[in-house]
Order: sequence, then structure tokens, then C-alpha cells
Amino acid sequence: LEHKLTSLCCEGVRYREETLATGDFLFLLEPAAEGNDSPLGGKRVLPVIIERKTPSDLASSLEDNRYQSQIRKMVASGLAIKVYLVEGKIDDLTPEQQTLLDELATTKGFHIVYTTNGWKTALTLGQIARLLNEGVISGSLQPSALPTMDEVTTRVNRAGGGGGGGGGRGGGGFQFGRMTAIAPPNIGR
Repeated sequence: LEHKLTSLCCEGVRYREETLATGDFLFLLEPAAEGNDSPLGGKRVLPVIIERKTPSDLASSLEDNRYQSQIRKMVASGLAIKVYLVEGKIDDLTPEQQTLLDELATTKGFHIVYTTNGWKTALTLGQIARLLNEGVISGSLQPSALPTMDEVTTRVNRAGGGGGGGGGRGGGGFQFGRMTAIAPPNIGR
């Protein structure tokens, strides 16, 4: 997936790798003039957080009890739009996994998104980045109303977890206009 994310740079979307307290992807409001090595702490977090799983990743996170912790942290982040992105064949999900995803949508307000492969995931992330960028440009997303990365991290840590969203993986990001999206550094490896 990483090389597919890198290809989005050609479309005006940059990404970088960072360690996240929760989730695999975050979108940050960041002046385009800032380099990819600028600190994240004070940057504003746009209201979308995404956890990406393949069916086998989901099975593993259920077996080692990461699933509940990851969901708890995403809810604690306080970000309005929580997305659980399942990458792979829907037929590879067990009935138990399908039921858990249905419960996420109905009881916790998560959006469940299915993609068939890494390329479709990268395209979906690019579409989300563009929609958020339009919200910033139009003024429907006000920077002063957005939490900072430090605030989101503090919320997650108070909920009993922190460091290494995505089951201990770090994160990286995309930048589109004034926005950066954060994604895991070892995604797809």
C-alpha cells in the first residue's frame, strides 16, 4: 500500500509517517509550506480517524484482544467520523467478524468501508483527503474548532492506551493543500 500512497503525491496529496496514539490514518490541517518533518503536536486534527484491517488482521486483533482496545481508543479520540476500513475480500470475513462490524456501525457510530485491495484503499484515502480539503476551503471546517494532535493524544491516553495506533504500528500521512493525512509507516509490508 505504501507505494500506492506515494503515487497520490502526484495528485497533490502528500503523506508522511508518524507514530499515532490510535488509528491508522488521521488527517491534519497543516500549511503546505511546512516540511514533512515539522512537529505534529500543535497541528489541528480534521474530524476523521481510520483503522484499516484485512480480514486476517481483524482475526488476529480479535485473538490477542487488540480489537476492543483499538475501538476504545478511536472513540476516546473524540473525532466525529470513525471509519473501520476492511481491505480484501468480503467473503473472507467470518460471520462473527461481520457481526462485530455491524455492531460497530449500529452501536458505536462507526462507518464501515470495504475496499478490495491496497490501490482502492489509497484511492479512498485520496477521496477523503479531497473532501476534507474542500471543507477547509469552503469554511465548513473551522480550524479553531478542531482539536490539536496533542489534545487527541491526551484523550486517548486517558482512555487507557497510547502510542502506536494500529496494534503498535506507527503512522504516516498525506498532505493536500493545508492538510496532512497520517498513515502507518509499515503499511503493506
